[in-house]
Amino acid sequence: MVQVKRRIFIFSSIEDDFGGSEILWFDLAKNYLRNQYQVFVLKRKVNRSHSFIQELQKLDIHIIELSPDLGKDEFGDRIMNDLNSAIKNFCIHLRVYDPDLVIVNQGVNFDGLEFANSCRDLDYPYFIISHKAIEILWPYEGDREVYSKVWQKSRANFFVSDINHEHTSEQFGFTIPRAQRAYNPIKRYSEIQQLPDFSVIRFACIGRLYLFDKGQDMLLRILSKSIWRERNFKVFIVGTGPDEIALKELAQYYELENVEFLGHLNNETIWDNFHGLLLPSRNEGFPLVVQEAMAASRIVVATTAGGSQEIIEDGKNGFISKCFQNDFESAMERCWKSQKDWHQIAQNAFQTIDHYLPSQPNSNILELISQILNEK
Repeated sequence: MVQVKRRIFIFSSIEDDFGGSEILWFDLAKNYLRNQYQVFVLKRKVNRSHSFIQELQKLDIHIIELSPDLGKDEFGDRIMNDLNSAIKNFCIHLRVYDPDLVIVNQGVNFDGLEFANSCRDLDYPYFIISHKAIEILWPYEGDREVYSKVWQKSRANFFVSDINHEHTSEQFGFTIPRAQRAYNPIKRYSEIQQLPDFSVIRFACIGRLYLFDKGQDMLLRILSKSIWRERNFKVFIVGTGPDEIALKELAQYYELENVEFLGHLNNETIWDNFHGLLLPSRNEGFPLVVQEAMAASRIVVATTAGGSQEIIEDGKNGFISKCFQNDFESAMERCWKSQKDWHQIAQNAFQTIDHYLPSQPNSNILELISQILNEK
């Protein structure tokens, strides 16, 4: 008799084709869950031509789109199902496939709670993974009571940084229960990497081109100043996003010759090309790129947005600033003047990540999954 595999739903609230806040569930689905369970990935919008989605489909992971296009309006813009329709479709799929567990993966710390609430209403076990909490973005008054019940009923609430758990607790007025740390998978190195030997100092600014979160506009203003124009220093902006045109036009406005836009790079050896990372973020969870740069023994200048402040010690293993332009420029200046110490700082960065990340980063999530399914 063939044993039917248990079913796991993974709902991702990320509305981009694929975002950094989806690497964790992608890794779980691809490397740990698919062989033992029947895995379903649900998103409001799915780009089936995206390489990560195609990879999942080749592994017999089911991809379900909750908000398909409804055609185009008179201006040629896509018309998508609204949130209520997506939630309704989500509930339909819950009833049709009857999953044994639902994993709710959310970008901001409450943008997936409506879907988790459907699991609560229909009595499906679920847990939540949250990748970011924005200090100035709070849940609407009318949602607070229901969302609080969702947190309370969740089997566990995973956060990628302590500060995200703290902000979420503040926003809801109680300590979010059963909180655990989630670790995003990153490329690890077995030994300290050497800094590249280029005649020009090359730093990368890597991330979604979205000013509200990533703050690249602050960096361009800093680089427009004469002191940075005159230095043997160049910044490469890596990524795509909704503010790409605005940032390129801002760089043209300032006539920046010390900035180059590289678009999206999917390169395993990306850090061979750069001495370090500049990340002037206004909002973050725990940026993957900070951890990856430190793991690659690179110099990092970041802000206190999210979890970077939990591992960066200014001047020792990187440079940290508050989320303001003047403060970030001061951190860049401290970095520039510390070049004689860069090799030691880079080694310290590598060692920090080596000690911070467990050898099996998300064993606690896998243990919880096994525990919940064994109870059924």
